[in-house]
Amino acid sequence: MGTTASTVATETAPAIHPVFATVTTTSLLSTKIATIAPVYHRLSVYYKPNGAFMRYLSNRTTLGSLRTVLVTASRSDGWYQVLLPVRPNGTRGWIRKSAVITTTNPMRIVISRKYKTLKLYRRGVFVMKFPVAVGKPTTPSPAGLFYVTDKINTGQPGGAYGPYALGLSGFSNVLFSFSGGDGEVGIHGTNTPSSIGHAVTHGCIRLYNAGITKLYSKIWIGTPVVVH
Repeated sequence: MGTTASTVATETAPAIHPVFATVTTTSLLSTKIATIAPVYHRLSVYYKPNGAFMRYLSNRTTLGSLRTVLVTASRSDGWYQVLLPVRPNGTRGWIRKSAVITTTNPMRIVISRKYKTLKLYRRGVFVMKFPVAVGKPTTPSPAGLFYVTDKINTGQPGGAYGPYALGLSGFSNVLFSFSGGDGEVGIHGTNTPSSIGHAVTHGCIRLYNAGITKLYSKIWIGTPVVVH
C-alpha cells in the first residue's frame, strides 16, 4: 500500500538520545558512563540512518587491537551514532544496533593544553591528575572528543615512548605522516622527563613514565578523551 502525503506529514520521527551533545568537560562528565561498541566483524557505517553507505570499519586497528567505537547518540528505531577513528577529527557515522553488542566504560580522561594536565575520572568522580607535555605551537595537540583505540606495551621502557602508550582516535591537523604512521595522536611515556610541563611534542601527550604506568593500568580501550 502506498504512503499518502498526509501520513508522511504526521509521522513521528524516531527519538534521538544524545550521549554527548557537545565536546566539553561538563557534558562529558555529566553522563558518568560512556557506551562503547567493540567491533567483532567488518562493520558497515552510514552517513545517516537508512542513508547512504559511508565506509567499512575492520574489526582490528592497524596495531592489532580489537576495534572499538564510542557511541555518541542512540535512536529508538535501531541505530547508533558513533565517533569514528578517521580523518577529519570529529567524524561521526551511523551503525545498526543489530551489528554490535555494546558495553559501558566508566572512565574518562580530560586533558588541558593550557594547564598541561591530564585528569582521570571514574563515573564522573575525580581519581588522579598527571602533569603532561603537549604539542608545540607548530604541531599542536588537536582539541576535541576522542577515545582510546589501542593499549600498547612498547617493550622499550627507556625509549622515546616510555614503557606504555595509548593510541587515540584523533589525528594531527598538520602532520599527515609521522614515523611511518598517519599522524595518529597518542598518550605515552618519555625518555626526556624534562619536557613534561611544556609544549614541545608533535601533537601527542607525554607523561612521566611512572604516570603512564599508573594510567595504563586503569584505562580500557574505548575510554573517552577530551582535549581542550
